[in-house]
Amino acid sequence: MRQTLILTLTTALLFAITGLGRAADSPIVIAPGLFDMEAGDTRGLPTVEGAETFTIYRAQDNTYKFANHPQLIVFKGRFYATWQATPLDEDSDDSVAVYSVSDDGKTWSKPMVIAPPLPGSLYHASAGWWSDGQTLVCYILRMEEASAGNTKMTVARTSTDGDNWSDFIVVLPTAIASASPQQIPGGRLIFEGHGTAPEGVGHVCQLFYSDELDGFNGWTQAELPFFGPWNESKDDQGNITRKSGRASEPSLFVRADGNLTMIFRDTVWDRAKRTYRVLASISEDRGQTWSMPVLTDMPDSQSMQCCGNLPDGTAYMINCPSRELWQRVPLAITLSSDGITFDRSFVVRGTPPERRYEGKSKTFGYSYPSAMIHDNALWIAAAVNKEDIEVTRVPLSSLIP
Repeated sequence: MRQTLILTLTTALLFAITGLGRAADSPIVIAPGLFDMEAGDTRGLPTVEGAETFTIYRAQDNTYKFANHPQLIVFKGRFYATWQATPLDEDSDDSVAVYSVSDDGKTWSKPMVIAPPLPGSLYHASAGWWSDGQTLVCYILRMEEASAGNTKMTVARTSTDGDNWSDFIVVLPTAIASASPQQIPGGRLIFEGHGTAPEGVGHVCQLFYSDELDGFNGWTQAELPFFGPWNESKDDQGNITRKSGRASEPSLFVRADGNLTMIFRDTVWDRAKRTYRVLASISEDRGQTWSMPVLTDMPDSQSMQCCGNLPDGTAYMINCPSRELWQRVPLAITLSSDGITFDRSFVVRGTPPERRYEGKSKTFGYSYPSAMIHDNALWIAAAVNKEDIEVTRVPLSSLIP
């Protein structure tokens, strides 16, 4: 699954010159020539001005050597970051969710475990944050080793001071969240995640919405058409042991017309069939129903991305516009004034440092970005080589014309 796909010269030229065969009904348009896929780690993009990068966590010989899926929030004047940590390998059964705190977003505390290991094959991982201003909610994934009918749920712990935490609360009993819930105009929360298919086997993308602002009540599953075909794993006897839909790890932004666009990772297990493009879907009823996801011409490393809107309404997508799963470089932000035509893009992080530790599913570059707006800046967190957690502060003045 996690191997580099070498595209033909013809495909590469299509990327660089005309864009990849966008479907006529694609919700987004990438300006022709925006990305030069032959221009090395920069993709021919300028570097965003005024960016500063700070280390939240750096792996050491005597600490967790795997770190991924960072999520950010500011609560009562303090910065909080949470992420998944393991001694060495991704999703091992000693996986925990940790968090760190900062007064200024630049200097961070040592990580503290908020969800410890579980007995048996169950494990914890990070999922994100929410706050209504009075209570901080830390979401945590509770999972077990992947199988056709495995346990997946989203739980949470809450705090009113950011230091003392409640017992676990079940939030989504049959699904795991991909990231922090996103709030759309009018206040509604949208939670993106994954759960077991209605047939009882298979892992599919699931979306939820709630008009409750506490972050753990009122979640209703939205209608999202299945985008296939299935990814399947089989044993030596030909029995299906695992199934997964292609659309995964979504994130949304609001278009200028008020409709919502959801962007998905196109997760294809067959190396020969990977598209390295993002999928997109539209909701015209504030997240209750969604159109069938379609392939766009937005290049992607087949990794998780994050989306949102700047204060002036500009839509952004943050991802690695690459054609290689193992080479997630550069980390870029791509912008659109109307949420349809994306015609500006900047490098946020360029060539990363060398990876220091080996381990299962380690990727070179920037994985699982997340972002938040605070103090006239967009703060973008990412896992560097899946072993360090860093955050980059980008002045809004560098992104808004």
